[in-house]
Amino acid sequence: MARSKSIRRALSPLCNLSGSFIPFGHGDSGDPRTPISERYPTAQAYQEALNTAIDGLVEKGLMLEADRSWVLEQVPRW
Repeated sequence: MARSKSIRRALSPLCNLSGSFIPFGHGDSGDPRTPISERYPTAQAYQEALNTAIDGLVEKGLMLEADRSWVLEQVPRW
């Protein structure tokens, strides 16, 4: 999919309807964002970061505590 490098988002008329994403680069790909492998060197590191994020969302009232288990069950799909 074509994208504008200056605005870092996909260019498509369907983006507003179906969403879009730009995958993180691998290693020294020139992507200014930190690669996922450096952000989360292990599955445990990712799980801890996710739990911390969920804690923040629950504290702010943006997510129900009851939904935590559902989100964590989805982790293998990501």
